[in-house]
Amino acid sequence: MTKFSQLDKAKAQLLGKSPFFATLMMGTQLVENNDIPTAATDGKKIYYNAAFIDGLSVDLVQFVLAHELGHMMYEHVSRKGTRDPMLFNVAGDYVINLLLKDDGFTIWDKALYDEKYRGMSTEQVYHELMKNPPPRQPSGGMGQDLLDPAGGPEQASQNATEMRQRVAQAANVARMAGKMSGGIARLVDEVLNPKVRWQDLLRDYMTRANKDDESWGRRNRRFSGVYLPARYSERMGEITLVVDTSGSIGPEELNQVAAEIQAIADQIRPEGIRVVWADAKVAGEQMFEQGEELKLVPQGGGGTDMRVPLEHIVQYNPEIAVLLTDGYTPWPDVEPEYPLIVCCTTNAEVPVGQIVRLD
Repeated sequence: MTKFSQLDKAKAQLLGKSPFFATLMMGTQLVENNDIPTAATDGKKIYYNAAFIDGLSVDLVQFVLAHELGHMMYEHVSRKGTRDPMLFNVAGDYVINLLLKDDGFTIWDKALYDEKYRGMSTEQVYHELMKNPPPRQPSGGMGQDLLDPAGGPEQASQNATEMRQRVAQAANVARMAGKMSGGIARLVDEVLNPKVRWQDLLRDYMTRANKDDESWGRRNRRFSGVYLPARYSERMGEITLVVDTSGSIGPEELNQVAAEIQAIADQIRPEGIRVVWADAKVAGEQMFEQGEELKLVPQGGGGTDMRVPLEHIVQYNPEIAVLLTDGYTPWPDVEPEYPLIVCCTTNAEVPVGQIVRLD
């Protein structure tokens, strides 16, 4: 059986197995490229090694095609950003293969599959892998199957936008056929209604700031109200975490934020992490040096006025500040003089900083 008939047969049978993936496959160009060991995608096309495909059963060819479509749907090419490309690729493989297993695909015996990552996003799996990285050439899996498009980041972003439109069309076909699994429905919702994860926002900012001498994310304070690049050392400065202790923030939210900042600090290695506990006043502070474990001891618990701690930390010239609050507080009239991420546990209006909602 030739490679073409093998692929054609797999594509034809895909319609009966999964109208969703079959519809996506119909609009995706397949390109033979024997320089890659298995298959890969640049977010728009799927590239495959003919000898690899010829050695698989039709069911496994379907798995390979759906796997690469998974990378395209999750926008892994455009989302990897400055992260370790191998680890992000591996993280994406785990997420996709769990989805395909639930959707009835036969999983290749060399595929990366682990139930412990069930329910996690690609970024969450990536962060777990960062804690205990696998070998640089992990056994199994599709290999490094995320290819940078020729047009660079702009092309990757354009491909992702086009893919969202195709996902919406494929979802309609699957619904009409009565074959929309719960996992695919959740994926479609995630793709069409993306949520910005504060973890990703914070990590991407800090990684970028740590690499760039000139940053547009840090205000040049000589020019009020205008963002111009500020020059500063490549060494990561101090992170400041402000916690609203008025009673609205529970242990779960606090532990979530603290764990994420700890993980980022282990990777970025800032000069220090300052924790400011505040209600209507600054109730206390903790300072952690580089490499020191975050052992948080909350202080305060009265009323709420986050203007006070946000003004208080100006003296420390933070590289970046993260505020954890329910949002029901008086706010400053102007943006702070430092980059601010507000992690809000409610839908309260937040007029300053980069706002992300904690689910």
